[in-house]
Amino acid sequence: MYKKGFSLIELLVCLTILSIVIVIGMGLLLATNASVGASRAQRRSMDNLNFAIESMSRSITYGTDFSCNGGSSNSSCPVNGSPSGIDNLTFNGYYLSGGSPIQIKYSLGTKAVGSNPDLGYIARTVNSGTPVSLTDDRVDIQELYFYVYHAEDFGTDPEQPRVTVVIRGVSKASGTDQEFFIQTTLSQRDLKL
Repeated sequence: MYKKGFSLIELLVCLTILSIVIVIGMGLLLATNASVGASRAQRRSMDNLNFAIESMSRSITYGTDFSCNGGSSNSSCPVNGSPSGIDNLTFNGYYLSGGSPIQIKYSLGTKAVGSNPDLGYIARTVNSGTPVSLTDDRVDIQELYFYVYHAEDFGTDPEQPRVTVVIRGVSKASGTDQEFFIQTTLSQRDLKL
């Protein structure tokens, strides 16, 4: 009496099924890895945008003498319907300036990056210097609007100044464009009392 083993056909069927399972498993593993990489890249670009908004928030909340579109007087200026790249916010800032005021301006800037000739970014200018980009090259800011309320002198407007910032753009980090829209309202902390 002899022991019966696997036949050649049974062995080939097992190897074929095992190969199919391995190919499917590797495909799923590679797709998951690509998805995780795209998600991480998207998260990094959004973290950069959050950092830019946090930086703007700190300086705006401690700012004074707000004006829009390069105006010299501090007055309420709800900016509506103007083309992108014109709207900007100028004010005197004290945050991290050692107690003496510095003039800060936030605006929408454009620059050429790779195949994108008009990549939009949030620009910060200090004391009429060179604009500095606050956002990553993987973030394309398409609209940046400021709405300033109650910026008049305390004698004519006793309300606390507040600034609403509206940002619309596209994150290009993950290979596919992901649109975003952010709106935040900031209230001045330097009380007019």
